Formats: sequence, structure tokens, C-alpha cells
Amino acid sequence: RNMDRDPFGPGDTFQMVFDNADKPYTGVVRAVNAVDSTKPESEWQCLAVVWDEERDEETAEDYKGLKRLSPWEVTSVGEPEPAPALSSSLPEEEREKLQQGVEALMKEPCAVGFSTAQELEAHPNFFSWVPLPVHLSLVKERLEKKFYRCKEAVQHDLELITRNARVYWNPGAEEMERADQ
Repeated sequence: RNMDRDPFGPGDTFQMVFDNADKPYTGVVRAVNAVDSTKPESEWQCLAVVWDEERDEETAEDYKGLKRLSPWEVTSVGEPEPAPALSSSLPEEEREKLQQGVEALMKEPCAVGFSTAQELEAHPNFFSWVPLPVHLSLVKERLEKKFYRCKEAVQHDLELITRNARVYWNPGAEEMERADQ
């Protein structure tokens, strides 16, 4: 596998740190696949894992205990730094700061065409070409609803907007220039 693109594979061990945990939790990756078959390139919760604490009860045929995680939530065992501590949502102050940043970005000229689903729908076949369409209003809504557990997930969605532009528009297109800003 390509370690830059797919840092985890079946059988790999990982660790994850939760708020107020004395030590990282560890587990094993059992499968790497898209949660949504219509978006096969999505890394969102693409790791099917079993926690070490649950492995005693697991059999080779029993995968009912598998949990879904995203690669940015965990680190390989043996990496120098553990994964960032996660809670059920971003700390309120950080979430508000990110939300204000997204709202400010939506007012910038470079955001035209990337702010709402309706702006993306205006482009023929955009949703056919782009497997995981994301726009700034969606990121803002997810921040408002406390969807994100870490700032890296917000960053992932914002970077996905630019990657989606690269999939759909040709280099040099006005939309590409705005997306790169």
C-alpha cells in the first residue's frame, strides 16, 4: 500500500487519546474501506477497528464490535506523539473561533462558488465528478451543530473543497484560482 495515502492497513495497531484518559487506548485495524460506497475516496471513518479491550471477545468471524474511525484521529503504535486528545466535540472557544473564521471566509471574493450547495449545483455534473462535495456552508453548519471532534477534521473538510475544485475544473480556470486562495 502507499503509506502516504493509506497509512493504515488491516492488522495495523493504533492508539487514540481521549479527554481525561490516563493512557492512550489501543486497537487493531480490521479493514480500510469507505463508509459510503458512492464516495470510495472518502477517508471519513474509513478505518474499521476493534479496541484491544474488546479483542478477547472477538472471533475471526465476529466483526459486530467493529468501530469506525478516521485516519486523522489515530496514530500508529510506535509513533513518537500520541493522537490528539478528543472529546465529543471541539472545545467551545476553539469551535467558535473556527466558525467565525469560516463565516469571514464566506464573505471573501475567493469564496464565490464554494459557499453553498446551490452554487455547486449550478455547475453541470459537479456532483457526478466529485465523490464527496463539501462547501463552506456545510462546514459552518457542522461547526454550529458540534459535528467536528477535532480541528484536523475541520481542516480536512476545508482542504477537500480545494481538492474537489481540482477534480472538476481545469488548471487556470477562474474557479481554480479562487479555490487556491
